[in-house]
Amino acid sequence: MKKKLTEEYDICKSCAFCEFASPTLEEDRMLCKRKGVVAAAYHCRHFSYDLMKRAPLRAPRLPTEIS
Repeated sequence: MKKKLTEEYDICKSCAFCEFASPTLEEDRMLCKRKGVVAAAYHCRHFSYDLMKRAPLRAPRLPTEIS
């Protein structure tokens, strides 16, 4: 199901969204449980999408009518 979810919503595979990775103090590095310290854009064959790591985009503001 997770593979279908990444394909359906066109989600890029990266350690920043993987369930096995956690952020470090450096913004461009992640700590992977399987590979160690890796770049945030890196992904391996163990990639498993974690829905809770993705921050949703803000909805656009609705235009207000001027009376």
